[in-house]
Amino acid sequence: MNVEELLKKLKERGIDVNEALSLTPRELAEMLRVDRKVAKVLLEELSRRTVDLVSADKLLPASQIKLSTGVSDLDRALRGGLPLGSINLIYGPPGSGKTQLVMFLTVRSLLPLEEGGINSEVSVYIDTEGSFSAERLSKIAEAMSVKEALDRVLVMKVSGPVQLKEAIKKVIRMEKIKFISVDSISAPFKGYTGLSQLPERQSELASILRYFRNFSDRGGIVTLTSHVTGGKEDLRPLGGYLIGHMPQNVFYLRRVRRDIRLLKVVSSPYLPPTEAVFRITDRGIEDLHKS
Repeated sequence: MNVEELLKKLKERGIDVNEALSLTPRELAEMLRVDRKVAKVLLEELSRRTVDLVSADKLLPASQIKLSTGVSDLDRALRGGLPLGSINLIYGPPGSGKTQLVMFLTVRSLLPLEEGGINSEVSVYIDTEGSFSAERLSKIAEAMSVKEALDRVLVMKVSGPVQLKEAIKKVIRMEKIKFISVDSISAPFKGYTGLSQLPERQSELASILRYFRNFSDRGGIVTLTSHVTGGKEDLRPLGGYLIGHMPQNVFYLRRVRRDIRLLKVVSSPYLPPTEAVFRITDRGIEDLHKS
């Protein structure tokens, strides 16, 4: 089977070039039912056809569009918000407000550009922990005056890593979506225990993160939450090196007291290490001193 026949086979399966390039030779070989060497040749040919040099100024307009939080201290720390084309990780202990924050951002993404949103016609909330609340989302949307929010937020409930991967593959084929949140990325992998299962877990996680990279490269925003591991003074996102380094922006979230939360910029290619505080209220996320 030559390259053109393989490309035709990809098209018949509804797989575009960018999606194919996010796969490993093994994954592509299994998908097309061909030898791994053949799959590698196909990936090399696709890479040759798509690799191009683009001047940095061509990339500037998209990166200037940001999803604002509408909360002054958060937007200060984020330099205006989360940019299009970014993958963002929020990790923290239970009760730190991760679900509240990503639900809030999901609603914000529906707002038009002039109101600080990214004008996502539809946004996706992938719930892996059963923590999504339609009632809570409705209250947040009502406070922002976002019409038909419950119709415009697609909720996908998944459990294991295979189901998560299939959900993501389905989502990134939908052109109307500019924002995806996953709460949490670590929960589907709880079945992997011990060092013997570590390679398989990391392989599955890497595959899923490549799909997110494909989505963000097309100008979408991905926001992930994660559980924590480590000691009290050395808390890290669960998932090892991959989950700690694949996202462009990594944030640590903790509860200060009652309704007050602190977000810390842990790593970012453009944000300096800094902190921001905000309040979780019935209306969603608000400035600390808002009456």
